[in-house]
Amino acid sequence: MGIDEETGAIYRQILDELSPPDGQAVSSASIVEDVDADSSDISDAIGDLLRFGELEFVNTSGSNMHVRVRLHQPTENQSKQMTLADAQNQHHWLAYIADEHNPRTTRSRRLFTTRDAAERHLETIGGCDELTPVPGLENVWYDYLGDWSSEYAVLRKEPVFTQFDDPWP
Repeated sequence: MGIDEETGAIYRQILDELSPPDGQAVSSASIVEDVDADSSDISDAIGDLLRFGELEFVNTSGSNMHVRVRLHQPTENQSKQMTLADAQNQHHWLAYIADEHNPRTTRSRRLFTTRDAAERHLETIGGCDELTPVPGLENVWYDYLGDWSSEYAVLRKEPVFTQFDDPWP
């Protein structure tokens, strides 16, 4: 399974709809209304953005057709908070396996200080062959592990906040 540039454009539209980040949750129904694309494509893209760690669930229940989501991390005004990456001037890499059918399900989540170590983890735990950049997302790479497993190997740059539990200003 590949993610094409058209899907990447939908990802950007959704992320732009949620920017600038203010920590407020948004209903997926309002995203469907505000983004110019087919509603099933938008729903699939929201699921992908949850799997890839760009969005996070907020106050959701399994009984609703729509969910409330927000950006996973701030993208503007980060100067108010210090991250571990800022303190050590290095990137951290989050590596995990995400389920294709349920964006809430991940396994083998590990944080690494080097990309090589994170890639070795994904190769060992999921049989990841080659990571591909996700179109429309700058700091996320993936590999679809095949129809037999219905999973994605995901690698992303991840800040680790040291001063606050909540990364929102």
